[in-house]
Amino acid sequence: GDPIEVESLTQVYQKDKIKNQSCPIGSVKTNIGHLEAAAGIAGVIKALMMFKHKQIPPLLHLDIPNPIINFKSSPFKLAIKKEKLESKSTRGNVIAVSSFGFGGANSHIILEDGRNRHVDEVAFKLMDEAQSLLN
Repeated sequence: GDPIEVESLTQVYQKDKIKNQSCPIGSVKTNIGHLEAAAGIAGVIKALMMFKHKQIPPLLHLDIPNPIINFKSSPFKLAIKKEKLESKSTRGNVIAVSSFGFGGANSHIILEDGRNRHVDEVAFKLMDEAQSLLN
């Protein structure tokens, strides 16, 4: 993991007084590699699949976390095992996707599963098609 990225996210999310190590953090790169220009959209597709399947997938191939990253004093914990995606909030689940590219293109988007809204089945069909393209 990138210490600068985690530190930036920590500074932003600690303002909301999120309990330390309560928010799982992961990466799509451990599953499919670094996609450079497509990294952001791959992260969005992963987030949508997490909403659909109600699961947080584990990071693959992580033996030793980066010792420079201080997870103990951040809102984040590494997603090292598969977990159920569930929210204690009435708003539903929220997933933030960050993409910090080597070329300097950075993005951050916050997605919400719309627990209290009608879910369009066409969107899930498109997600399935996008996932099949990644496989």
